[in-house]
Amino acid sequence: MISSNSNVADHWDSAMPVESLRPKYLLIDEDDRILGQCLDAEGLYVEVTDEDESVTIELLGCLPSQRMRDYLTGSKRYRQRNPLGLAWLRMLDTVGEPLVDFWLSQIVDWRPSALDPQRVDLVAVWGVDSPLAGARDVWERWLVARPDRLNLWAEYEGVAREEWLTIVRCDQRRLGRPDHAPGRTYDLDGSHITDKAGFYLAIGEAINGPGGYFGCN
Repeated sequence: MISSNSNVADHWDSAMPVESLRPKYLLIDEDDRILGQCLDAEGLYVEVTDEDESVTIELLGCLPSQRMRDYLTGSKRYRQRNPLGLAWLRMLDTVGEPLVDFWLSQIVDWRPSALDPQRVDLVAVWGVDSPLAGARDVWERWLVARPDRLNLWAEYEGVAREEWLTIVRCDQRRLGRPDHAPGRTYDLDGSHITDKAGFYLAIGEAINGPGGYFGCN
């Protein structure tokens, strides 16, 4: 259950927001409305284990919307009657553009943030599609810049290559790009296809350009 902390409300009432800090993540509700802007995260990249247990993520320096402030400072009864409808954690690239939306479950704890008195640190149950620790380099590469030429994925193997495929799939889902009209011809570069993920990455780029997607199964 969420902690109740009156000190947070006191901090919000007495301090001015730090406008110059750029968020890395957005908390999004079921209707695609922003519930909060977060400066950083801990536990974003998950180690794969055989145990079926809940994984949590800590979102640091979150500047909440008024709706989230009311939720966090409200009573248990208020929160039950006014659920947030939290649905997604939206990862932003280094220029502030959306990259990928991750499913995010309920907030389980919160406290005032040491980064800024206007902000809070949140603990939430992490989704099943969270990034893998073994492919952190791939995610960080995409955060700096999207691919601008073909076959950049070819230098990766195993989990990292599969995670690249996850990124292009999620990016396509978020952008909602329509397929090209039928009747076109495409050239498939098969020189780097050494596994299943490589095939789907190659065909995705052949049809939709660098970082393109066209199926994964």
